[in-house]
Amino acid sequence: KELLHYDPSTGVFTRLAFGRGPKALIGKPAGNAHCRGYRELQVDGRAYLAHRLAWFYMTGLWPKEEIDHLNGSRSDNRWSNLREATKALNMQNRKGPDRDNKSGFLGVSKHGSGFRAQIAVDGKVYRLGTHRSPEAAHQAYLDAKRKLHDGNTL
Repeated sequence: KELLHYDPSTGVFTRLAFGRGPKALIGKPAGNAHCRGYRELQVDGRAYLAHRLAWFYMTGLWPKEEIDHLNGSRSDNRWSNLREATKALNMQNRKGPDRDNKSGFLGVSKHGSGFRAQIAVDGKVYRLGTHRSPEAAHQAYLDAKRKLHDGNTL
């Protein structure tokens, strides 16, 4: 708190002391975009993810678990958008597919001439049927997600 100020309503950290580099000026936003969409800050030469630092700033404790962004936006570090969550709970709150997903929809994969919807709960995979379109398969996935994933914020 001597080096950084965190504004919980915006999720932005600002510098209270000079840092290294030309952009590390007092009163200026701290941190840079991380390669996976998160914000990253340097404190005393060590890198921290902004959402974990926000948790520490607000609670005085390092998170024991992961920090989940409720709205799915990894750069939105507003206090109201953060919660401590297990890895399983955090994964239940995913909003989009992996980059290598060819269907373009979370929970959907190409299967023969159709599209298979499936969801995992507590390590068990549930097949939700094969559908004619990826949109229909995705709707089946979303319906199941609302019922089975306590951690989702859809």
